[in-house]
Amino acid sequence: QQTYASRYDACKLSATANGKDLTISNSIVQRMTGTAIDYGFIVNYNAAEGTLTIENSELIGPVSGDTSAINSASPSLIGLADAYNENVKLVVKGSTLRTNGYGVFNRWNKAEYTDTVFTGLEGVEINDESVAVLSCYMALNHSVAPDVSFDGCTFKNMRSWGMLVSGGNLSVTGCSFEGSNASRAITVDVYGDRTIESCVITGNTFDLAGSGCGVSFSGSCVTEESKITVDGNTFLNCNKDDGFCVRNMGTGSNPAEVEIKVTGSTFVN
Repeated sequence: QQTYASRYDACKLSATANGKDLTISNSIVQRMTGTAIDYGFIVNYNAAEGTLTIENSELIGPVSGDTSAINSASPSLIGLADAYNENVKLVVKGSTLRTNGYGVFNRWNKAEYTDTVFTGLEGVEINDESVAVLSCYMALNHSVAPDVSFDGCTFKNMRSWGMLVSGGNLSVTGCSFEGSNASRAITVDVYGDRTIESCVITGNTFDLAGSGCGVSFSGSCVTEESKITVDGNTFLNCNKDDGFCVRNMGTGSNPAEVEIKVTGSTFVN
């Protein structure tokens, strides 16, 4: 088991003549400074094709500054890829992503997350006095998500979205979202003119004690052609006045145009 520390990008996946893929296994990759890295310290670096795989590993990324500073810098553990390149894929399995910034920043068109934990920095020793040990600002941001899936993942200690996705196909099954989200567990939104093609949210548990906000469909992301399934989920402690378990909203004062059905679910408190 190796430990890698870097002030700048620790690993880059780049197009080369000799190989297209990068796999990080059974490792700890930790940044030792709070200085923001705009593109993430594991990053696809203009690769035309290939798969970045992180398995049985832990990524730790402290980021200094308040919420506004962290948001504006968009520092992330796993950085951006080409927004419209479907030949690049991200696979994360059996791993823990621990940060007070972003877990995964946007534009991974194809991504699979299995048995992975997205969490804040609680329980991690940080020796940089400039780093505030805060909860994760956003576990995941996919502004373009043609094919993204989560299976058996855990989201906890977050101050904003668990995930924010737009467009394409999203599957979230058997995951848990634990109570300290200050905003949304899942937000499906619109990015440009990209609407959601299919969205499957099944068998998940949402403990909303810290936010009261579960699944939100925003803007005009859902059309008559969209295939939406929200089934077999458990929603706990959605008891805030401005909270919701599932919300379907339009843009501004315009109501949502397409009905969303919630089936087979349990609602407690």
